[in-house]
Amino acid sequence: MWLQSAVGLLCVGAIAGVASGLFGIGGGLIMLPIFTILMKMDPHRAAATSLAIVVLPVALPGVITFHRAGQIDWRIVLWVAIGFAVCNVVGSRMNLSLNPQILKRVFAIFLILAAINLFAQSMKKPATAKAPAAAESGKTI
Repeated sequence: MWLQSAVGLLCVGAIAGVASGLFGIGGGLIMLPIFTILMKMDPHRAAATSLAIVVLPVALPGVITFHRAGQIDWRIVLWVAIGFAVCNVVGSRMNLSLNPQILKRVFAIFLILAAINLFAQSMKKPATAKAPAAAESGKTI
């Protein structure tokens, strides 16, 4: 299968990398469906492989880019990372204890709920912005 060739795997990595940088995701949302559906990988192995791919050296270039742009709140990173690291072990153990079919369904439900939430958020009207030119110049409206 072409997808398991070096070129195919580089393409999967490229797509996941762009999505990670663009949307702030770990890449698993892209890689898990590709691994399980297209590559027929067991969901346990797919999750483990995805997690191994997105460890610090892969995420680091994006973090550096966003840090240089002043877009990272390091206080949030610290506390969320602690919870993430501790509970990632819990999630990994849960993954290994679930039947592969149930694991696929749970992931599908997660994706559907995330999509519904994102769609609902996009339907909200944005708050009206104040006239920036007048505010910057010190003029009042």
